[in-house]
Amino acid sequence: MKRLLPAAVLLLLPIAFFLGREFAAKPGTASPEPGQTPSPARQERRTLHSEATNRRAIAALAYVDGTVDPQKDRQGVILNIAQKTSPGLNLYCSRDLKSALLLDMEGKIVHRWRFAQRGVDHCELLEDGSVIGLVQDRGLAKVDRDSHPLWNFDFEVHHSFFRAPDGRIWALGRRPGRFPELHPTQRIYEDLLVVVDGESGKKLAEISLLRPLLASPFRFLIPAVSDLPPEAGETGAEPVLDLLHANEVQVLDGSLASRSPIFAAGNLLVSLRNLSTLLILDPTSSRILWLWGPGNLAYQHHPTLLPNGHLLVFDNGTQESEVLELDPLALRPLWRYRNGREFFSATRGSCQRLGNGNTLITESNRGYVTEVTPLGEKVWEWANPLFLEGGKRAFVWRMSRYPAARLESLRAASARANPGPAGSG
Repeated sequence: MKRLLPAAVLLLLPIAFFLGREFAAKPGTASPEPGQTPSPARQERRTLHSEATNRRAIAALAYVDGTVDPQKDRQGVILNIAQKTSPGLNLYCSRDLKSALLLDMEGKIVHRWRFAQRGVDHCELLEDGSVIGLVQDRGLAKVDRDSHPLWNFDFEVHHSFFRAPDGRIWALGRRPGRFPELHPTQRIYEDLLVVVDGESGKKLAEISLLRPLLASPFRFLIPAVSDLPPEAGETGAEPVLDLLHANEVQVLDGSLASRSPIFAAGNLLVSLRNLSTLLILDPTSSRILWLWGPGNLAYQHHPTLLPNGHLLVFDNGTQESEVLELDPLALRPLWRYRNGREFFSATRGSCQRLGNGNTLITESNRGYVTEVTPLGEKVWEWANPLFLEGGKRAFVWRMSRYPAARLESLRAASARANPGPAGSG
């Protein structure tokens, strides 16, 4: 049985996450040293979160297809300081091309996977060269290295998914339902984690995210909507309140359990955008073991627990974004990357810590991806070459970097599947 945090600690956490230390950094830099004074942008985020608890601020932010960029000549790789980058292959998906694309460090397409359904928002490359994609508003799909369909999973999954070491896929889903304790008549989305078998695409389990929060000491974070009058939607359909808006999940592998029992194998790191909240959930007991974010984050995306025990997260903000690394036990920021209002994605956004200590950052709505060093130096930058109607550069949900050896395994697998004529070299 997993060891849980004492109840007293859980009750103190609502106080602790408001006391997380802040520090400022000059625009365009990364700072490893904490300071004493919250930045103006951070103070603005605190004000925003206070306002966001208003019952009428629970609607989701608008997702955009792209952003008008006057610098249309900036396409593909526009910066590559090779001696300072973390080499590899870059995978991203395009809802507009119905494809997953693998690029080398110069931006050349070295492999493409095509999906027959609607466009794909998020995708993951597997060791055998197959790709799992999150098909917009439709579910999950898996194709082999030659784009042949392997399976489809139809469910209202969204945003992202996580492939666990055992091959199971943890996807974010939701279902409209009635929760009289929150509102007497209004339908409310119940955010779910949907577990899918990675080989067959069959659903294995569902886990509610709303119900554990309602049963926890953190219920006060959910906006009060009990007296909100039902309003007709734009098409006359009954609207559904989006209280949590989960956007990321990571299954912990237990490698950090010696540091704290909250990091035990199987526990779940989850991001709830509309509450500006990160939490760790024990799915066996439905207990929330750790929670942080309100007053410190604003509409964050893509938190990941790093091998060193730190937490990396893309903090969207309201006018500026930043990438933040913190100690989740001390609630102390350790590193951040900011670049003023030049660096901003109101929705989406991601960050990946690379093997050499650099960080790959996807500024989703603008369609830019940047690699920065621990000191904040840009050493690689890519701009989505796809433009949409109206001069908008298409958004990129997430770019992920994989070891270059993946390309060789792809080619070897393809050669085995498609052997040349006998005696050919």
